[in-house]
Amino acid sequence: MKKISIIFSIILIFIFNGCNKKIYVQVPTNQRNYFEVVKHSKNKDVAFEETKIWLSKTFNDSKAVIEYENKESGKIVGRGMTKVSYGLGYINVQFTIEIDTKDSKSRLKFENIKQSVNNSAYHEIQNQYQLETFIVEAKKIINDYKTYITKETKNNDW
Repeated sequence: MKKISIIFSIILIFIFNGCNKKIYVQVPTNQRNYFEVVKHSKNKDVAFEETKIWLSKTFNDSKAVIEYENKESGKIVGRGMTKVSYGLGYINVQFTIEIDTKDSKSRLKFENIKQSVNNSAYHEIQNQYQLETFIVEAKKIINDYKTYITKETKNNDW
């Protein structure tokens, strides 16, 4: 049993040493963000309104999420929160989401990405590993948006 424990410990050391290079690479402040452009068939006004509905459904309360909106420019800025898995458990991550809508496309940008280790104070992400792990979740959010905005709107007479 003791040999198995020692072997397991050695394997873990090799695994974590391989990850350390990635974990501790610092990301400059101006690169701690992520954005993606989503193409769709909606005009700017429809995309703007559907984006507000999507925010409300995705983050439960659009009034708490949306901090700024300008229909003329097609810009919505809000706050979001998700859980990110770092392997051993989930960590709460807050971010600012900026969505710019135009005819046939929307740009979703994630900035001010902060995480909380013990559900207490939030700290800005610092390294490449934290950013890449968040980007996995950001892509899930973007895919959800893409599914929502590209579906055809049907005016049902209920």
